[in-house]
Amino acid sequence: MARTFKRSVVAINKFFFTILFIAISAYCLYLSSAQHPILSSLESMMMDVTTPAVHFLSQPVEWTKEYIRNNDSLREEINRLREENKKLLDWQVLAQKRERENQYLKEMLNTDPNLPNSIVTTKILGIPNDGYRSTMLIANSSSLDLAKNQAVVCPDGIIGRIINIGMTTARVMLITDLNSRIPVRVESTGEQAILSGQNNPRELTVIHLDSSSSPESQLSTKKDPIKIGDRFLTSGYGGIYPPGLPVAVVTNVQNGVITATTISDVTRLEYVTILKNTVPDDVE
Repeated sequence: MARTFKRSVVAINKFFFTILFIAISAYCLYLSSAQHPILSSLESMMMDVTTPAVHFLSQPVEWTKEYIRNNDSLREEINRLREENKKLLDWQVLAQKRERENQYLKEMLNTDPNLPNSIVTTKILGIPNDGYRSTMLIANSSSLDLAKNQAVVCPDGIIGRIINIGMTTARVMLITDLNSRIPVRVESTGEQAILSGQNNPRELTVIHLDSSSSPESQLSTKKDPIKIGDRFLTSGYGGIYPPGLPVAVVTNVQNGVITATTISDVTRLEYVTILKNTVPDDVE
């Protein structure tokens, strides 16, 4: 009996709360449709409370969006600056190349006045080194009109002579080649000599010294023998190299052997000059 009574009370409570919820919902709908002042005031109060909270909570999101936008703009600016920097570096390399070319031509114009008026300049393509020969490859074209045995020089002095000509390249025998022979004279005494290459990058050896070749040398040789620091200049004999061009400097005199080092360093050159003088074809 008590259990039945308890169940009846629970059922009555559920029914009562259901009716009350329906009534409250209906009343709220009525107030909403009728725009009741109490509901409007409550809505305004809720907006006043929630709007600052929503704004505060949305700030991190806005900051994140702004950070992403700034990062994208910064990344684009960095990429743009990198491209501009690359272009500037390319222009710098080109300007340095042009400056070296201009400096080379200026130096060539200020070299020995005995140089022939007709000269051409061309680029060095490579310096092969097989241990048996000392040669250089230079660029060639029909406009250069190169010929065998023409002298190859740089602002510092002579480099060698052309020994072979192709359509696009030409081969130069360097003065350091074992087969190279250069008639020279000692600048300070006038002595005549012949320098020979040793297949060494910059070493030459005197293989013949003629102290009686000129009146000046006859007077000076006994008083001033060849010593370290003396310069060898081309004598003009043989018809390959014009006279007066620097060749080498004496670096060692020992037991009658005279060794000299070339004044020009071909490993530091990018361009060479060809002297368009008439040369004998039978020179080997």
